[in-house]
This record gives sequence, structure tokens and C-alpha cells, in this order.
Amino acid sequence: MKFIKKNELELANGGYLVFKEGQLPVNHEEFVTLQEEAHYLVSLANKVSMTDFTSKQPISFQSVVDNVTKSLNDEKRIFVESPKAVATPTIDKLQKEALTWLNNKADESKTEKLNRILQKFSILQDFENFGLYFSTDKIVKLKQLYSLEEIVNAVSILEPHLTE
Repeated sequence: MKFIKKNELELANGGYLVFKEGQLPVNHEEFVTLQEEAHYLVSLANKVSMTDFTSKQPISFQSVVDNVTKSLNDEKRIFVESPKAVATPTIDKLQKEALTWLNNKADESKTEKLNRILQKFSILQDFENFGLYFSTDKIVKLKQLYSLEEIVNAVSILEPHLTE
């Protein structure tokens, strides 16, 4: 067993998890499992952030012709002007305050959901803050080492699509 801190761990020679000093291969089963899951989450978040999930209607020439014809036939003329809007500073302030309150409640809900999802990564937080004991009895290979910050960013991107 070897106690390793965050800055003493690296991937060498194509992804082998090693202790920097002496390039000693190390393993921590839970750490490795969470790093593999983090690789999936970060990869998925990168793909999701570049994807537009709104469905698009196919556009045909006939649909363009129909839209132009309809807009030309539906042209409305204004004969009487609408009255000017009355200033309502009190209502505007109340509306702004209500929206702020609602947005805050949504942010609290999102934060609670993110924290519940990220609970499984607490061992990575322990590793970043203090270090962990790694065994030297097994050689493991990872794609990349992810920081907790990268995982939090990925889960934040995926949050609207995740169920717990």
C-alpha cells in the first residue's frame, strides 16, 4: 500500500495509472471505477453541449410558397392606435421580485439534484483534499484522470437530462 496525494498520481505510457516517483503502477478499485464513469460523463457532456435537441420540420418549397401567400393575405392595417401603456413601477418591482424568488427556488432545486448525483464521487474529493491509499498489486489503465471540477461541470451540463 502506498499513500498518494493528488499531485503524485499520473497516467504514463498510454494510460497506466502510476505513482509519479519511480513510475510505480498503482490501483484503487473505487477510484478507478469512478474515473471510468467520469470519462463517460465528460464525453457525454461534451457531445450533449454540441447537440441541438429541438426537432426541426423539414422545409419544402411548397411550404415556403404557402407561408408567403398566407402572410400577404393576412396583412393587417391599423386604423386606430392603441393607447400608450401606463407606467406601473410597483407592479414591475413585484414582478421582478417574484421572478427572482422563483429562479432562486429553481436554482436551489438544481443544486440539491447535483449534490445528490455527485455524492458517489466523494472519494475523489477525499483524494483531491487529502490523498488515498493505493495498492501496488494490480496494473490498471485509464483514458484520462478527471478532477472533481471537470466532473461537476459535466454533470451540470447533463443535469436537465439526468434522472436520479
